[in-house]
Amino acid sequence: MALGPGKQDAERLNRQLVDTNLELQAAKEQLAAANEELRREKTERQRAGESLREGERRYRSLFEGMLHGFAHCEMVVENGEPRDFVYLEVNKAFEELTGLTGVVGRNASEVIPGIRESSPELFERYGRVASTGIPERFDFYLPALDIWFSISVFSPENGHFIALFDNISERRRTEEALRFQNLLLATLSEVSIDGILVVDSRARIIHFNRRFVEMWGIPPHLATAGDDEPVLQTVVGKVSAPDEFLARVRHLYEHPEETGHEEIALRDGRTFERYSAPMLGAEHDYYGRVWYFRDVSRRKREQETLAKRELHFRSLIENAQDIITIIDLEGKIGFQSPAVKRILGRLPEEFVGRSAFDFLHPDDAAEFRAAIGRVIERPEAPQTSLFRFRHANGSWRTMEGIGKLLPGEGPSQIVVNSRDVTESHALEQQLRQSQKMEAVGQLAGGIAHDFNNLLTAILGYSDVLASRTGDDALARQDIDEIRRAGERAASLTRQLLAFSRKQILEPRVLDLNGVVRNIEQMLRRLIGEDVELETRLPDSVGAVRADPGQIEQVIMNLIVNARDAMPTGGKLTIATADVELDASVAAFQFDVPPGRYVLLAVSDTGHGMDARTLSHIFEPFFTTKEQGKGTGLGLSTVYGIVKQSGGHIAAYSELGEGTSVKVYLPCVGAPSGQTVTPAAEESPARGSETILLVEDEQAVRRLVRAVLESSGFRLLEAPSGEAALQIARNHDGPIHLVLTDVVMPGMRGPEFAKRLVESHPETRALFISGYTDDAVMQHGLGPETFFLQKPFTPRALLQKVREALGAPPA
Repeated sequence: MALGPGKQDAERLNRQLVDTNLELQAAKEQLAAANEELRREKTERQRAGESLREGERRYRSLFEGMLHGFAHCEMVVENGEPRDFVYLEVNKAFEELTGLTGVVGRNASEVIPGIRESSPELFERYGRVASTGIPERFDFYLPALDIWFSISVFSPENGHFIALFDNISERRRTEEALRFQNLLLATLSEVSIDGILVVDSRARIIHFNRRFVEMWGIPPHLATAGDDEPVLQTVVGKVSAPDEFLARVRHLYEHPEETGHEEIALRDGRTFERYSAPMLGAEHDYYGRVWYFRDVSRRKREQETLAKRELHFRSLIENAQDIITIIDLEGKIGFQSPAVKRILGRLPEEFVGRSAFDFLHPDDAAEFRAAIGRVIERPEAPQTSLFRFRHANGSWRTMEGIGKLLPGEGPSQIVVNSRDVTESHALEQQLRQSQKMEAVGQLAGGIAHDFNNLLTAILGYSDVLASRTGDDALARQDIDEIRRAGERAASLTRQLLAFSRKQILEPRVLDLNGVVRNIEQMLRRLIGEDVELETRLPDSVGAVRADPGQIEQVIMNLIVNARDAMPTGGKLTIATADVELDASVAAFQFDVPPGRYVLLAVSDTGHGMDARTLSHIFEPFFTTKEQGKGTGLGLSTVYGIVKQSGGHIAAYSELGEGTSVKVYLPCVGAPSGQTVTPAAEESPARGSETILLVEDEQAVRRLVRAVLESSGFRLLEAPSGEAALQIARNHDGPIHLVLTDVVMPGMRGPEFAKRLVESHPETRALFISGYTDDAVMQHGLGPETFFLQKPFTPRALLQKVREALGAPPA
């Protein structure tokens, strides 16, 4: 059935609507599909973005965390040549390794001024990689930064490059130091005076130097690893004691941490010194051993020579008679030779480490310091001084020290050669004292001679005047005072003459004990009741030859001095003894020859004397007594009498310890037992003989003429020997006696008398003088000569004249 247009249209519209719905449904499905696709794409894009961001984060983390420096750069090329490059990106390590910051976007020449000029090779390498794309790796020193870099370069795209680098400056310095050290060790090894041999832990030779080859005579080609036997055989064959050598080598390899040091004697006479040290690592890992060999043959010979020389000098020092001392500039003793035991009684060890001032006399300390100063000021010349050092027994020994500065490095020291001069110094002191006493004695003798001429006239005219005075008591009293004053003056001159050993002695063989006993009672009255006198007289002592009166004077003077030294009382001792002085003791006493002596000792317990006073006691006019209490001639008289008797006198004293005076007289044998009694005084003799008087002193001549003429003698008078000879020639009669002075100007008395006797053989001679030593000793007048000592009295003159006239002709 046919449809109408409306229905058809509706149907068509419905179909169209269905079609449209279908299309819409398809479109919707397509849209849904498209939306689904879009969701999937969006999800994928989100996932891709997250992956990209994750990759970026990982890249940045890796980029910033890299230990290598990273630089992304673009080359700047001009005219086809790389001229510069720009930093596009750098990491933190770049800044830390180079010390550069803020470089991105800047040229390298701007960041590092002068890099283009100092490092053209770097630009060349970077440009080559950027243009070719071929990576390079190299080490490069950048002077501008003073850094060594290890650089790896590659190019991600044309004109760009990426550089990865490390700072290897420390490694390069270490390598350089290692190369220098190896070079230094090699150089030292080759120039070393020691032979060097290096072996590994398995004792294989890994190195030896030229000196080793020379010392052992080993061809270098023999010393190869794994073939050490020829070297060992060569070495062992040259050693004197190979078994000991090999045993020592084995021991060191069994004990790798030990060092070894020894001397090796070779068969050819040489001596090697061997030192071995292990090569140990930080953990004491053993890598091998180094051997050093040194030829010490010359040193050994020098040591042997030095040892012999040292032994020689040590022997000299140890056997030296002098003390050899080494001190520093403060006086501290560093060495003392064995001679000190013999000289000072102490062991050397007692001195070492102590100061010389501990043993030095305090009074010598200043001079000792001054002597050290002189040695320092004049080191080229030895300095000599005298010092006193204490002996172990407490005494002081005088030492002559010769000091000189020791040469050499280190603290300054002085070597002192000291000699004991105690005895010789004492002898020198005695010699000087003796010379001084001799000079004073000569002076005293000269004074006494002139004084005696005056006293002869004074005493003589006093007697003449007294004989003419008669009964005038007042005048006789005045004359007696003149005579006593003259006699006191004569006594002083006799003491001077005794000191100067110029008085006349009448020696006899004496028993000293007898002399002491004869005057003992008088001595007891002389010293007083507060002084105890003790005599120590052996039963028998040897005899001496001396003038008994002079010996009594010696004892009296010593006793008086001893008493005066004990004002509050004390004890006085007189002792005699036989003594034998040997050469050493006699030499110490200076002028006493060895032999037998009789000792007379006078000791007291008085106040004593110091050394200075003791050195002057025998000098005339020296006294410690108060003004007017002594003449100072007592001990000088004793000194003169003892010396003239051929003896020696010595005094010993210390303050507060008393004094002892010892007289040594030569022993002449057993005592004779003879006693000498003075002859009875006779009246002056008279006579009528002719006497020729020769005297240059007018006062004496007038006195003698007056005395002799008043006794009846006929006088011929002359002032000199020449005048007297003329008078004798003109005289017709005999000349019975010539009375002449000994010492006169021109012709002296003995010469004149000799010439007179030749023409007048019947003439006797009588000599007078104040110079008895000159008269008796120097002018050849023997003991049989008639001699009269000035001053003399008229009675003594007349007695001696009569004695001479009664003798046979001269």
